[in-house]
Amino acid sequence: MQQLQKLIQRSIIWISQGAQWQKLPKLLNSRVFTSQRLDALQELRRQMMENMLKRVFEAGEAIYIGRLVFGTTLSLLSNMIFSADVLDPNSKEVKELKDLILRILELVGKPNLADFFPILKPFDPQGIRRDIKPAYDGLHSLIENNIDRRMKQRASGIERSGDFLDALLDHSEQYGPDELDLPEVRLLLMDLFIGGTDATTATIEWAMAELLHNPEKMAKVKQEIVEKVGSGFSVKEADIMQLHYLDAVLKETMRLHPTTPLLIHSAETDVQLCGFVIPKHTQVMVNAWSITRDAAYWKDPTIFLPERFLNSDIDFRGRDLSLIPFGSGRRICPGLPLAVRMVKLLLATLVHNSDWKLPNGMKPKDMDMKDKFGLSLEKAEPLAAIPVRVSNC
Repeated sequence: MQQLQKLIQRSIIWISQGAQWQKLPKLLNSRVFTSQRLDALQELRRQMMENMLKRVFEAGEAIYIGRLVFGTTLSLLSNMIFSADVLDPNSKEVKELKDLILRILELVGKPNLADFFPILKPFDPQGIRRDIKPAYDGLHSLIENNIDRRMKQRASGIERSGDFLDALLDHSEQYGPDELDLPEVRLLLMDLFIGGTDATTATIEWAMAELLHNPEKMAKVKQEIVEKVGSGFSVKEADIMQLHYLDAVLKETMRLHPTTPLLIHSAETDVQLCGFVIPKHTQVMVNAWSITRDAAYWKDPTIFLPERFLNSDIDFRGRDLSLIPFGSGRRICPGLPLAVRMVKLLLATLVHNSDWKLPNGMKPKDMDMKDKFGLSLEKAEPLAAIPVRVSNC
């Protein structure tokens, strides 16, 4: 149990600011999320979109959007990291893995008495560490098996794949385990899988829910894609820069439904702020959800209004503190460059290639739009929708 706690604390999500923390984002930015590497993977992302559409058109019934996007994102990430699918996107194991990751995020984000009364940490009074261990071990085992397989392949002289895993292992071999050891590689990959699949899935599910809830907004997105891309053509990454209204829809989705509603930090020293003293090691939570619904910064803050971002300089890359779904400053999410490409391409592909209708004759105004507040902001009622293939696509 103590080993699990140490592993979580070494994760890039939770690690305290210091030499170790400064190393990990720098490593990801220089080795993994470079523009050259992401550009080189455009064909892979295009293939993943085609595979997703194939599953959509073969379904013939209502599809759970979150499950569809999770499977696609998992397949994309596993091919970028391991050059292979770790699971069949259509298998029941993918649903189980999605539930497992949600369970990890639910338990990690659960208020823990031991955080407020350190004397209780050895006892785990609420059983949070005990409950999280099976879920954490399941994902850890999946990743560890793939790393062990790759280590054996490298030792036997098999030609390297040049994927994310090879990039991290090359760095470890070049600079030694003091710079990056195998446990850190495993943790980085776990962070990529947990953060990448959950955040992308939640963002797209909320975006599709808001568009189905507001049909006139859906019509505007479709019209823009047809005008900029054309009918009968797949959306390519080169097209994304032209889709300004789609970009506004995603910004508005992340404003209303930030995937990480509470940004968690820790005070490294005693700090005085607005007349208050924040002691060293105090856990500090920035309520991003409250900021993006504050009427002092946003007109009609509870209304889904993508138009507010048209001809606006406000972005979600951490420069404007009224919209920080990925964080800001030195602790901004290092996976942001990949996340932006993925969510734009996923949403454009889903909207362009299918008309969507709600199941059982449900009307848009009757949709359940409540969220489930936690470390990750999930839709309380999973979104199901019926795809209708666009005849000229």
